[in-house]
Amino acid sequence: MDIWEKDGIIFIKVSSRFTYTFNISKVKKIGDVNDAPGSFSMWGWINHLREKNWWHDNLEKSFIKICEHIIK
Repeated sequence: MDIWEKDGIIFIKVSSRFTYTFNISKVKKIGDVNDAPGSFSMWGWINHLREKNWWHDNLEKSFIKICEHIIK
C-alpha cells in the first residue's frame, strides 16, 4: 500500500482498484490521541481510519508524518 500527498490531498492506495482520498484541509489541528473519529483533528481522522480493515501501523506512521509536515 502506498500513501502520498499532492496539492493538499492525501492518497492511500488500498488496492489496485481503490484509492482512498483525504482532503487535508479538513484537519484543523494535530489534536490528541483520544479525539473522537470525525473530529477535525489529525487524531480524530486517525481514529476514524483505524476502523478500516486495510489500515495498519505503517500507514498510520506515514499519515502522521504527512499531516505534521502540512499542519505546522
